[in-house]
Amino acid sequence: MGLRFNNLKKRAAEGRCPITQIEFNKPFRALSKRERQVRFHFQSIRIVAFIHLLIAIGIPFNKAIVKEAQILLIIINLLIALLLSRFTLLGYRMAVVYYFLFGMVSTLTIQRGSGEQFIGIILALLALYLIGNQTSKSMFDRSIEP
Repeated sequence: MGLRFNNLKKRAAEGRCPITQIEFNKPFRALSKRERQVRFHFQSIRIVAFIHLLIAIGIPFNKAIVKEAQILLIIINLLIALLLSRFTLLGYRMAVVYYFLFGMVSTLTIQRGSGEQFIGIILALLALYLIGNQTSKSMFDRSIEP
């Protein structure tokens, strides 16, 4: 464990991002196609983490949810937001399970609703793509190629 963090500090000292392996001050036009793809997924993960933070803030304003469920959803969303923003493997796993369950619930309840579950299915698939693809996973386990 300590070796991994020493390696991250070494990469940061070399002027490269320890997560994406891209040089810090490299202009966008100088990035290769692979580096642009990695940068896109890096920024997407940060945006998804921010959205989870906004969800956690907005849950108490929904009066239709039971108080105990509100607390549980707030804790889950805050935890996912924190772990995704730190690019931990646990955050990756929690997010994938969360989106899978969210998509399954939306799929199973689509017959009883008026179509709003379709939006949930699309959001779950989009989030699963942004978090669950190979490029993003390699950022979480720090095995991305420069």
